[in-house]
Amino acid sequence: MQLSKSKAPAQAVGRFQTLGAEAPVELNVEENSAVLIIAEDLHRLNRSISEAVAAGMTVEILRSSRCHNEAGNWGDQVMLNVSK
Repeated sequence: MQLSKSKAPAQAVGRFQTLGAEAPVELNVEENSAVLIIAEDLHRLNRSISEAVAAGMTVEILRSSRCHNEAGNWGDQVMLNVSK
């Protein structure tokens, strides 16, 4: 799996932003493993959300917090808002 780092400025497209041309970023074994775990968990979450929607629920993902490390990296943490 490859990640990329944006080399071009973001461009607004409607309500969304695209990152433009991107260059690949090499990952070490630990980083690659972490990304694969997140990808698997997101796949399961998306499948569960689809099942909840099919059962008649509305599911919204909200950023609940942001975690940081001592090196300037960060990650968004999420929570669900589920209604019927």
